[in-house]
Amino acid sequence: MGYAVLAYDGEDAEAPARRQAARDRHLEVLTQWAGDGRLAFGTPLLADDGRALGSFMVLAVADEAGLRDYLAAEPFNNAGVWTRVTHFPFRIAPLPYRPLPQPGTPLAPRRTHTVVVARDGTDAGAPARRQAVRAAHLARVAPMAAEGTPRARRRHPRRAGRCHDRLRRGHRVRHRRKRAGLAGRGPLHDRRGLAGGRTLRHPLRAAALAAAAGRARLMPRLIEYAEAGPEVRAVFDAIKAARGVPDVNNFWKALAVDPATLKRTWESLTQVMAPGALDARTKEMLYLAVSMAAGCAYCTASHGAAARRAGMDEGMFGELLGVVGMAAETNRLAEALRVPIDPAFET
Repeated sequence: MGYAVLAYDGEDAEAPARRQAARDRHLEVLTQWAGDGRLAFGTPLLADDGRALGSFMVLAVADEAGLRDYLAAEPFNNAGVWTRVTHFPFRIAPLPYRPLPQPGTPLAPRRTHTVVVARDGTDAGAPARRQAVRAAHLARVAPMAAEGTPRARRRHPRRAGRCHDRLRRGHRVRHRRKRAGLAGRGPLHDRRGLAGGRTLRHPLRAAALAAAAGRARLMPRLIEYAEAGPEVRAVFDAIKAARGVPDVNNFWKALAVDPATLKRTWESLTQVMAPGALDARTKEMLYLAVSMAAGCAYCTASHGAAARRAGMDEGMFGELLGVVGMAAETNRLAEALRVPIDPAFET
């Protein structure tokens, strides 16, 4: 457990001077906290023209007392550099991150990354929505972590700066709306949570989140047992008996629109996934890895649950994510470079 601290500088004309005056003392505190392991990461938030707009800090502290100790020691907080500070408990996801820059590393001449802060919905169904897409989300970001900066989402520094300026303006607008009793309405509302916000553009999440937001989308018809014909019921009965469950999952109900496809798929899956030279856990973990690489949110969730039932623990899952991410990175490199296959690999 730790805390993420998102702090914004003042917007008055003297704000840059206050930051500059406190900067050396700020760096001394950060060096001390990083040296004893209490600061995992720290970075300024920059505008398009390079001006500092605030700071983002990741604290490796056990509880809120550690957070209070940091804020009490932080010169930017005490000298009026930061005028608004928010903080959130968090834990680091088990992804194959690249190493952070070490002390003495020269500063990059321009911005290199974009900080994205996204908040889940606050309704009762928000935790279930997050859990439903968690495995697919991790599968999406694991290759990005291994690669460093995700090529698909890399932005030109000026665009990234404008994006952050819009975020700053959005915060101000939201607070004004809140004071006016209009919080939760308007274009900012659907950016804030795991409910179909427009900033979540990856197709794996778009389908699940669109439904959660109440937007119309194409949905398969799910055939329930009570309305199924004899052929479908026979397959459903076989699935329930084999898995010891009271009902089949939605995948089979969707396939039941075509009884022949349903029967063939169940028979093939039963044969392929039966223990053999590979045990059941290994097969489920392989299925999970392929589902992640293929970008199938449903199969990632389904076979992630099956792999856990077969004995996969969190340590195994973390290593699996690392392998998937590394394979995605090296696959892209080998294809981009058109590397010829070594004769020794031709078997």
